[in-house]
Amino acid sequence: MTRRRGVYGVTTSRVLTALRRPGRLADVRAEVGLREEEAHAHIKHLHERGLLIRVARGVYQISAAGEQALSPRTAPGVRFLSKAFRTPPAGPDWTPERTRWLELNYERLGHRRCAELLGKEAATVHARAVKLGLSFGQVPGHILITELSDMLERDYGALYGCAERAGVLTFPGSVAQQERRPKAMVPEWWADELASEAQPPTPDDVALASLCAELGLSRSHASRLASADAYLRTPVSGGQARLYVSDDTAGRIRERCRLKAQIPSAPVVGQAGVLSAIEAAGPEGLSGRELYEFLACSRAATRLYTRLLSEAGAVERCRAGSTLDPYVYRAIRHQGQPPPQQRRVVIPGRPKKALAQAAD
Repeated sequence: MTRRRGVYGVTTSRVLTALRRPGRLADVRAEVGLREEEAHAHIKHLHERGLLIRVARGVYQISAAGEQALSPRTAPGVRFLSKAFRTPPAGPDWTPERTRWLELNYERLGHRRCAELLGKEAATVHARAVKLGLSFGQVPGHILITELSDMLERDYGALYGCAERAGVLTFPGSVAQQERRPKAMVPEWWADELASEAQPPTPDDVALASLCAELGLSRSHASRLASADAYLRTPVSGGQARLYVSDDTAGRIRERCRLKAQIPSAPVVGQAGVLSAIEAAGPEGLSGRELYEFLACSRAATRLYTRLLSEAGAVERCRAGSTLDPYVYRAIRHQGQPPPQQRRVVIPGRPKKALAQAAD
């Protein structure tokens, strides 16, 4: 998007922070304290957004985009421009060197701080600055929020809070506490982004909301497909700025959805399908491996559905399992009957010696 946005969810930020070093799903679960299904969903979502990269099978690490997404949350909300100045040259008179120092630092420091450093009266420094055409707060590359408010015809307090949340609120270095708000400023690039958001959409701009209604997409799904190509514009009718994409980006999203619709998707099993399969198996039940193989269901979905059915009291996990002898689930009406037979699973590519040791 045009405005620089970061990751503001607490759990998402913790997952990204945990994966600043390469880690697996178990590492994220241990550090963040999530269930396996939740940790898997977060990692998958962040990987699709490009905030995580897969360095090996099952091993993920934060990407450069992920680090940038974390930065707005950790960056300070207020910056001061009082540290990057040198001590003025010695001497009582306005030498060319001392005048040059005043020209370089007056906009950021003001007449009181400059007078203190130059060893002169504040009125003398102010008069010299007026003669040179200098103005306190007119820092190159920045614009006062008061000027930005008049330019965009927006409320000063709203712009002030927006700049503070974005981490771009900036003050000259010598302003007193009561003078901070009138002298608050923001970088010009941020002001340009706000000005572009205030512009009405062009005929080539396509509203992301209308694209969602056309293709039957959710807002979050459409935002992921648009990614950084989406930008904010304010409709002619007024109100809050909305997301738009160019006509080319909209065509790319339509083509992607058309190609995806041609690919047959996996059958949706759900809790009802898992429960029907377990009940049909009778007292012998079904293991987790048998469920996701027979029902064409993913392992994560199998674990989720069996856990929900167990919590609801519809099925029971009648026997603990291991790598070679997995968990077995059966309907709750078979509770108290003899345990089902053992399942022996052959793992392709595993040496027989290792299989025998695992079985022991």
